[in-house]
Amino acid sequence: MKILSCSDLTKIFRSQQGDVLALDGVTFSVEDSEFISLIGPNGCGKTTLLKLIAGLNQPTSGNISIATPEADTHLPAVMVFQDHGLFPWMTVQANVAFSLEMQGISARQAQDRARALVEQLGLGEFTHSYPHQLSGGMCQLTALGRAFLANSSLLLMDEPFRALDAQVRYLLQEELLRLWQAQNKVILYVTHDISEAVLLSDRILVMSGRPGHIREQIHIPFQRPRQLRGRDASAAAEIEAKIWSIMEKDVRLNLKVPK
Repeated sequence: MKILSCSDLTKIFRSQQGDVLALDGVTFSVEDSEFISLIGPNGCGKTTLLKLIAGLNQPTSGNISIATPEADTHLPAVMVFQDHGLFPWMTVQANVAFSLEMQGISARQAQDRARALVEQLGLGEFTHSYPHQLSGGMCQLTALGRAFLANSSLLLMDEPFRALDAQVRYLLQEELLRLWQAQNKVILYVTHDISEAVLLSDRILVMSGRPGHIREQIHIPFQRPRQLRGRDASAAAEIEAKIWSIMEKDVRLNLKVPK
């Protein structure tokens, strides 16, 4: 079942300095339970695309369709940003429960569900802590918990681990995959990291430079859990090289670096 369909999306930003065509003819669809990554050069419109799907902005033309298979779904999509976006005056549990309370679920039920998920995330001893008392990884893990607890089948993630060091990022990638497989969500994930995209995704959508459009879709054939440093290493390296070959010209033009 198709959860998300984007058809011929175009986005033009208008200003006194002139119009900027950010996206041009973006077309793709996402099936139920898929993990899809978006990758492309800086400025190609990845974040703009997520914001259009989330309803935070409107396309200049084209159509976006989001199916809601669960009867209790209230939010068509939930977005997770690079900055965790936690409320500093709320505890870990209150932050995780927030999206449920905003959808009309009773405070008691929302808090009970949040408490259970916080425990599953290994943050039980920090249930009543505030964001300033947590590490960056713990804050982003709390933000993931809030997103997964929301009544939405579609999660939009804009480089949520970009600011974290490599070791913490690796652990949170594992936790993200565990949550995704347990809760049967659809994830559309923006990243600049080709290796991360290969590790996490069922498919990778490679975008062009601005104006952004989908250059190619890459299917990832490996079973889960993946071993990119083991049995899958050689094939993963070939896929990463293919993705880079698609992106390289646009990246060099963007940075004005000759080949």
